[in-house]
Amino acid sequence: MLEIRARRQVKVDKDLMRTNARRTVFDYKQGEKVLKKVHDPRKLEQRWDGPYPIERVHVNGNVTIALKPGVLERINIRRVKPYFEPELDQNITEAAV
Repeated sequence: MLEIRARRQVKVDKDLMRTNARRTVFDYKQGEKVLKKVHDPRKLEQRWDGPYPIERVHVNGNVTIALKPGVLERINIRRVKPYFEPELDQNITEAAV
């Protein structure tokens, strides 16, 4: 019985290491914007929704985001990714002026 548990634990540890190798570490802060993963997207729909501002960061791996004024959602950080504002190209802005 102990051998079965030991083999199972080795498999769980190996799977966890493989899964964590693909993750990136990011510290979320209040006021930053994130994209929320769409639960069950259709074939050609976007996979991410947002950006939404972070209202609060919790210690258990959750963040509270504001979907719209007065509507908050507490969501796990595995379902969000950081949103970075697109940078405007200097050549495009100079040509427009």
